Amino acid sequence: MKCFRFPVLRDTGRVVFAIMFAVGVWGLVACGGSSSKNGGAGEPSAFVFNPDTALDAAFLVADIIDVFPGLSAVNDAVLGLVEGGADDADLSDDFCAPGGIAILNANQPFGPGAAATLTLTNCIDGSLGGTVQYDFTEVAATPNPFVDANVTLNLSGTVDGVVQRTEAEFSFRAFRDPSARGFDYFGRDSYWFLTEDGETTKNACFNVNLRLSDSIVEFTRSEIVIVNAQNRLFTVRGQGSPSLIFDDEEILIGGSGLQFVSEVSRLDGYCKVVGAPDGITPGNTGMNLVVDPDVRDGVILSGTIKTTWGEILD
Repeated sequence: MKCFRFPVLRDTGRVVFAIMFAVGVWGLVACGGSSSKNGGAGEPSAFVFNPDTALDAAFLVADIIDVFPGLSAVNDAVLGLVEGGADDADLSDDFCAPGGIAILNANQPFGPGAAATLTLTNCIDGSLGGTVQYDFTEVAATPNPFVDANVTLNLSGTVDGVVQRTEAEFSFRAFRDPSARGFDYFGRDSYWFLTEDGETTKNACFNVNLRLSDSIVEFTRSEIVIVNAQNRLFTVRGQGSPSLIFDDEEILIGGSGLQFVSEVSRLDGYCKVVGAPDGITPGNTGMNLVVDPDVRDGVILSGTIKTTWGEILD
């Protein structure tokens, strides 16, 4: 009996966009001004926010936030196939450039204990390969349908001649309400690590919630610990509900914004995945990112630095 239905994305352009920016190794690159290669050793220290580093921090946050809508679209498609009873499916035409292979394999019946693996070979310009593993832990039907899964992601590829590797482990819940689909991404030690040219950017211990409707994406909760390639750590949190709202062209159109703090204050072994199980000595700096009401896609950092979400990502 079908208990939870997700529509499968049939628009090839949307799926390719989703896989490139959500599951590929194109995103999460520490290119926001990092220049040295002295990170990765020892416990992280506090990130210092000032006019020279504000845009670097904003880029790292914008880049990981930018991952979740596309990742949700991919998860939506995978769930639709597995819940629909598919044991395997060839998604090469949707997920890969010509010559690449994308195969989804699942064990049935769908429900707790079921699993699915998306295997990519020579995808997206012939450079991306690896697996995305889904282990389903709970499935609930009406009146409030949801699916829980643990995800393990291992992908590698070459971008502009540079070898990159993406590793991730996290849990997610997909659910419905009367007007939208929702996705929660979370985990005690959830992580999304990108290694490029020997440097690793860590996005970890996140708890992100978003809702997808026909025309907007709403981030209703955001909390992410980020360690840049120089081993400097900070935490970003949504300031309200929703914290950010994007339209269907991925233009930032509203929300209450984000708060950045140069600390992680966990005292119970939380977030050991970034090397700070007991927290770190907090810094005395921070900043806010708020939506600029006078500029399309505009944001204001620390009350004085004006730019746009798109420019931060670029």
